[in-house]
Amino acid sequence: MLPNQKTSRHILRICAILLLFSMLVFTAVWTRVQNRDSIPNGQFTETDAYFYYWQAQLISEHGRLPERDMHRWLPIGRDNRQTLNLYPYVVAYTHKAVSTVFTGITLYHVAFYMPVVCFCIGLSALCFFLYHTHGLLFSFSVGMLLALLPGSIARSATGFGDRDTWCLMLGILSIITYLTVLQAQHRNIRFFWTLISGFTVFLGGLSWEGFGAFLAVILVVELWRFLTSQGEDELTFYALWVLTFVPTLYLASPVYRSGYGFAKHLAALMLAPPLIFFWLSQNTLKVMLRIALLILLLCFPVLGGFALQTHTNAEKLNMALLKDSPLANAYQWMKTTLPKTAVVAARWRYGSQLNVLAGVKTIIDQDHYIQHWIHLYRRYISLGIDPHEMLGFLKTHQATHLMIPQKSAPHAIEQAEASGALVPVYPTPNFDASTIKIWEIHYPPDIKTDMKYLKTGVPEIDADLQIQ
Repeated sequence: MLPNQKTSRHILRICAILLLFSMLVFTAVWTRVQNRDSIPNGQFTETDAYFYYWQAQLISEHGRLPERDMHRWLPIGRDNRQTLNLYPYVVAYTHKAVSTVFTGITLYHVAFYMPVVCFCIGLSALCFFLYHTHGLLFSFSVGMLLALLPGSIARSATGFGDRDTWCLMLGILSIITYLTVLQAQHRNIRFFWTLISGFTVFLGGLSWEGFGAFLAVILVVELWRFLTSQGEDELTFYALWVLTFVPTLYLASPVYRSGYGFAKHLAALMLAPPLIFFWLSQNTLKVMLRIALLILLLCFPVLGGFALQTHTNAEKLNMALLKDSPLANAYQWMKTTLPKTAVVAARWRYGSQLNVLAGVKTIIDQDHYIQHWIHLYRRYISLGIDPHEMLGFLKTHQATHLMIPQKSAPHAIEQAEASGALVPVYPTPNFDASTIKIWEIHYPPDIKTDMKYLKTGVPEIDADLQIQ
């Protein structure tokens, strides 16, 4: 074949690849932006999105998150050192970078479209890897299937605003870069991709407490190679990979050094497995591992239904507030009427929405930082029958207002309203018929704060409150 013919065929192949990949990305983007016009400005379709947007706002204003967020979980505030906060930092600093060129782009725009961007980056990286390993047709087919998969669209569409696709992107990148290490022939190339994979795991470890699920995929690959005598003598790059993220995560975040509550065992789940596998690979335990693996496969069936349940739960929350809905109007009233020092007690699922859309402080939210407080709220307010106990709980948590999203108020609230301790302030008129009710709290002189309403069940927090 003539050199010119080879060059022409090469150019045509490149054009075909670019065309197919462009079609793939266009399809992924197009299917995920269909709902953008139906979402009111400033809103998201997922509850946790308000939490990350709230944190991104704090970072944009102050350059960093405060150690303790005193707008949430009052009166003690939310300890931000016990959370993995990389995603809101990415949103905030992406906005800073983009807005220097496109001045009309706001922080909300970045948070609104970030799920689509992250999904497309992860999908493109996966398809590019599959193209090099299995060919163009297989890569394009898998990519199109993932782009059109209903479950993936629901959690990566515009307005979703959660960190799901960011973590998925990092998970995909960490796995495919590690697999690239195993396939590369040149030592320098393997060294480069090992560092990239380890660094990506490091970013994932700063983003999500469950990132160890992606880590497990790599460990399963290494376990298979070890049990089949493939790579038993090639532990240098695995050791380098482990050293790239294990010590750095331990040093970078207090969650891995001194986590409590939900983060108590995070270091053991995220950092210990890679080190344990490395230790095992240095010992002659192959036979024991094979036996253990066989027992595991025989005795523990695969647990199904989690993905379906997750998708079902997502669909329940995957709704933006209607522009003129009672709840949206209540948030707008609070934002324009109440002072920024107001503390509104409400059910946990409304916490971050109250922070962002209403501009008020809260005592519980969907972060579930202190589960016992959520239990106490349900006990004394949602199911409460004693107005004295309810008001004591609210005063201890410094609440100035109470919001109930239902037409009929619980017994304790009715009794407190009758006594004048709860004064209806929204809506007026037709307060009794409204599905969203807000009261201003006027505490009687006999209502005192009580430390029993602050007890958390978390020793590290209770110690700070001097509760034994």
